[in-house]
Amino acid sequence: MHVSRKLPSARIVHLVTLAFVALALALIAPHEAHAAPRSTNAAEAAQLRTINRFRVAHHLPRLRLDAHLSKTAAWHARDMGVRNYFSHTDSVRRDPFQRMLAFGYPLVRARGENLAAGNASVPATFRQWLNSPPHRAVLMTPYYHAIGIARVYVPGSTYGWYWVTDFGSSYFSSPA
Repeated sequence: MHVSRKLPSARIVHLVTLAFVALALALIAPHEAHAAPRSTNAAEAAQLRTINRFRVAHHLPRLRLDAHLSKTAAWHARDMGVRNYFSHTDSVRRDPFQRMLAFGYPLVRARGENLAAGNASVPATFRQWLNSPPHRAVLMTPYYHAIGIARVYVPGSTYGWYWVTDFGSSYFSSPA
Protein backbone atom coordinates (compact mmCIF):
# COMPACT_ATOMS: atom_id res chain seq x y z
CA MET A 1 0.00 0.00 0.00
CA HIS A 2 1.31 3.45 -0.92
CA VAL A 3 0.53 6.41 1.29
CA SER A 4 1.10 9.84 -0.16
CA ARG A 5 1.80 12.80 2.03
CA LYS A 6 0.92 16.27 0.99
CA LEU A 7 3.55 18.91 1.60
CA PRO A 8 2.27 21.96 3.47
CA SER A 9 1.15 24.72 1.19
CA ALA A 10 3.32 27.79 0.77
CA ARG A 11 0.67 29.82 2.58
CA ILE A 12 0.86 27.67 5.73
CA VAL A 13 4.66 27.78 5.71
CA HIS A 14 4.50 31.56 5.34
CA LEU A 15 2.05 31.92 8.27
CA VAL A 16 4.14 29.67 10.53
CA THR A 17 7.27 31.65 9.65
CA LEU A 18 5.51 34.93 10.44
CA ALA A 19 4.35 33.54 13.78
CA PHE A 20 7.92 32.57 14.73
CA VAL A 21 9.25 36.00 13.70
CA ALA A 22 6.55 37.74 15.75
CA LEU A 23 7.36 35.58 18.77
CA ALA A 24 11.09 36.29 18.45
CA LEU A 25 10.49 40.04 18.22
CA ALA A 26 8.22 39.95 21.26
CA LEU A 27 10.89 38.17 23.27
CA ILE A 28 13.67 40.66 22.46
CA ALA A 29 11.59 43.85 22.78
CA PRO A 30 12.15 45.73 26.04
CA HIS A 31 9.40 45.34 28.62
CA GLU A 32 9.64 49.07 29.33
CA ALA A 33 8.09 49.74 25.92
CA HIS A 34 4.74 48.96 27.52
CA ALA A 35 5.45 50.63 30.84
CA ALA A 36 3.26 53.33 32.28
CA PRO A 37 4.10 56.91 31.30
CA ARG A 38 6.94 58.36 33.34
CA SER A 39 7.06 61.68 35.13
CA THR A 40 9.62 64.31 34.23
CA ASN A 41 11.95 65.18 37.10
CA ALA A 42 13.05 68.73 38.00
CA ALA A 43 16.34 68.55 36.06
CA GLU A 44 14.59 67.26 32.94
CA ALA A 45 11.96 70.00 33.21
CA ALA A 46 14.75 72.59 33.61
CA GLN A 47 16.51 71.21 30.53
CA LEU A 48 13.28 71.54 28.53
CA ARG A 49 12.98 75.19 29.63
CA THR A 50 16.62 75.80 28.67
CA ILE A 51 16.18 74.19 25.25
CA ASN A 52 12.95 76.12 24.62
CA ARG A 53 14.53 79.46 25.63
CA PHE A 54 17.34 78.76 23.18
CA ARG A 55 14.92 77.79 20.41
CA VAL A 56 12.66 80.82 20.93
CA ALA A 57 15.73 83.11 20.88
CA HIS A 58 16.50 81.65 17.44
CA HIS A 59 12.88 82.01 16.21
CA LEU A 60 12.21 78.27 16.37
CA PRO A 61 9.06 76.60 17.74
CA ARG A 62 8.89 75.52 21.38
CA LEU A 63 9.00 71.79 22.03
CA ARG A 64 6.37 69.84 23.96
CA LEU A 65 7.08 66.70 25.96
CA ASP A 66 5.78 63.62 24.20
CA ALA A 67 5.07 60.46 26.25
CA HIS A 68 6.46 58.07 23.62
CA LEU A 69 9.67 60.05 23.17
CA SER A 70 10.02 60.42 26.95
CA LYS A 71 9.78 56.64 27.46
CA THR A 72 12.24 56.09 24.62
CA ALA A 73 14.76 58.53 26.14
CA ALA A 74 14.37 57.08 29.64
CA TRP A 75 14.87 53.51 28.48
CA HIS A 76 17.97 54.40 26.46
CA ALA A 77 19.56 56.48 29.25
CA ARG A 78 19.04 53.66 31.77
CA ASP A 79 20.25 51.02 29.29
CA MET A 80 23.49 52.94 28.61
CA GLY A 81 24.22 53.29 32.32
CA VAL A 82 23.32 49.76 33.36
CA ARG A 83 25.13 48.14 30.43
CA ASN A 84 27.99 50.67 30.65
CA TYR A 85 28.19 52.01 27.09
CA PHE A 86 27.65 55.36 25.35
CA SER A 87 26.18 55.20 21.85
CA HIS A 88 23.16 56.06 19.73
CA THR A 89 22.91 52.32 18.99
CA ASP A 90 21.39 50.56 22.00
CA SER A 91 22.20 47.20 23.58
CA VAL A 92 19.76 45.39 21.26
CA ARG A 93 21.36 47.04 18.21
CA ARG A 94 18.60 49.55 17.43
CA ASP A 95 19.33 53.03 16.16
CA PRO A 96 17.35 55.95 17.65
CA PHE A 97 14.63 55.74 15.00
CA GLN A 98 14.06 52.00 15.43
CA ARG A 99 13.94 52.58 19.21
CA MET A 100 11.37 55.38 18.82
CA LEU A 101 9.16 53.05 16.77
CA ALA A 102 9.52 50.29 19.38
CA PHE A 103 8.24 52.70 22.04
CA GLY A 104 5.23 53.76 19.97
CA TYR A 105 6.45 56.97 18.33
CA PRO A 106 5.37 56.66 14.69
CA LEU A 107 7.33 57.46 11.56
CA VAL A 108 7.25 61.22 11.12
CA ARG A 109 8.93 63.77 8.86
CA ALA A 110 11.89 64.53 11.15
CA ARG A 111 13.48 62.81 14.15
CA GLY A 112 16.75 63.24 16.02
CA GLU A 113 18.63 62.43 19.20
CA ASN A 114 21.25 64.10 21.39
CA LEU A 115 23.19 62.22 24.06
CA ALA A 116 25.45 63.49 26.83
CA ALA A 117 27.23 61.78 29.69
CA GLY A 118 29.23 62.68 32.75
CA ASN A 119 27.42 65.86 33.79
CA ALA A 120 24.62 66.05 36.32
CA SER A 121 23.87 69.72 35.75
CA VAL A 122 21.54 71.19 33.17
CA PRO A 123 23.87 74.08 32.16
CA ALA A 124 26.94 71.84 31.71
CA THR A 125 25.02 69.35 29.60
CA PHE A 126 23.41 72.08 27.50
CA ARG A 127 26.88 73.62 26.91
CA GLN A 128 28.15 70.22 25.75
CA TRP A 129 25.44 70.17 23.09
CA LEU A 130 25.92 73.80 22.06
CA ASN A 131 29.69 73.36 21.68
CA SER A 132 29.25 70.38 19.35
CA PRO A 133 28.12 71.42 15.83
CA PRO A 134 26.11 68.22 15.14
CA HIS A 135 24.32 68.44 18.52
CA ARG A 136 23.69 72.16 18.08
CA ALA A 137 22.19 71.42 14.65
CA VAL A 138 19.74 68.97 16.26
CA LEU A 139 18.73 71.62 18.82
CA MET A 140 18.15 74.10 15.99
CA THR A 141 16.17 71.86 13.63
CA PRO A 142 13.05 73.89 12.79
CA TYR A 143 10.88 70.83 12.06
CA TYR A 144 10.88 69.55 15.64
CA HIS A 145 7.79 70.10 17.81
CA ALA A 146 8.10 67.21 20.29
CA ILE A 147 10.79 66.02 22.68
CA GLY A 148 11.50 63.32 25.22
CA ILE A 149 14.12 64.04 27.89
CA ALA A 150 15.77 61.71 30.38
CA ARG A 151 18.56 62.15 32.90
CA VAL A 152 19.63 58.98 34.70
CA TYR A 153 22.29 58.32 37.31
CA VAL A 154 23.82 54.84 37.47
CA PRO A 155 26.37 54.43 40.30
CA GLY A 156 29.50 52.54 39.30
CA SER A 157 29.03 53.16 35.57
CA THR A 158 31.73 54.84 33.48
CA TYR A 159 30.00 58.23 33.29
CA GLY A 160 27.54 58.13 36.17
CA TRP A 161 25.08 60.54 34.56
CA TYR A 162 23.42 59.86 31.20
CA TRP A 163 21.23 62.33 29.29
CA VAL A 164 19.08 61.50 26.26
CA THR A 165 16.93 63.92 24.29
CA ASP A 166 14.80 62.44 21.51
CA PHE A 167 13.16 64.83 19.04
CA GLY A 168 10.28 64.48 16.60
CA SER A 169 8.34 66.64 14.19
CA SER A 170 4.93 65.64 15.57
CA TYR A 171 3.51 65.69 19.08
CA PHE A 172 1.25 62.78 20.02
CA SER A 173 0.73 62.49 23.77
CA SER A 174 1.75 64.17 27.00
CA PRO A 175 3.50 62.27 29.81
CA ALA A 176 1.48 61.62 32.96
